[in-house]
Amino acid sequence: MNLSRKDFRHGDLFERIIDILKRYDVPHEAVKLEITESDMFEDIDAFNRIFQQFNEAGISVWLDDFGSGYSSLNLLQNYNFDVIKFDILFLRNLSVKGRELLASLVSMAKMLGNHTLTEGVETEEQRDFLKTIGCEAQQGFYYNKPLSRAELIGLIDRYPELPETREDKCYWDQIGKLNLMSPNPLEEYTEGKRSGAVTHLSGFDNSI
Repeated sequence: MNLSRKDFRHGDLFERIIDILKRYDVPHEAVKLEITESDMFEDIDAFNRIFQQFNEAGISVWLDDFGSGYSSLNLLQNYNFDVIKFDILFLRNLSVKGRELLASLVSMAKMLGNHTLTEGVETEEQRDFLKTIGCEAQQGFYYNKPLSRAELIGLIDRYPELPETREDKCYWDQIGKLNLMSPNPLEEYTEGKRSGAVTHLSGFDNSI
């Protein structure tokens, strides 16, 4: 769900969201909060406090529309976003320079431990390019138009395999952190993630 600048003016924003999740028995990991850079700079202190609360509660925070305006790379240094969503403008004109820029940004995001998603995918060429540079997720009319609640439920009823299971999500979250643009993706991954869940990968050679 998208949060706006007005939402952050409420001092009890975090408490309100937690209360709603409790009321409807929604697990924290099921919620993705999307914010844009412009929403953050009205009251930095308040944003920092709320951002930390969401992180500690296990609620995923995504940086939306990255690259749409005056995006600051300092954001990626100062905040631990779960997903960086690259703006639709990156795909409007896939020039050679544009391709190199987006490929570099995806690689950089993975080096920082962020998952990646690109908006505005409308053609097979765009889809294939994003797969080539290792962008994990794609969003756009190529896959489907925005759906109403009834349409979404109907789609899932027809194709029950579409929704991701919790086990699949955990698997793809780990695989997605591999930076396949790196010369040594497995070595880089295990150096950055020294936990029991991933150390078994270090036994492989460095071939993709």
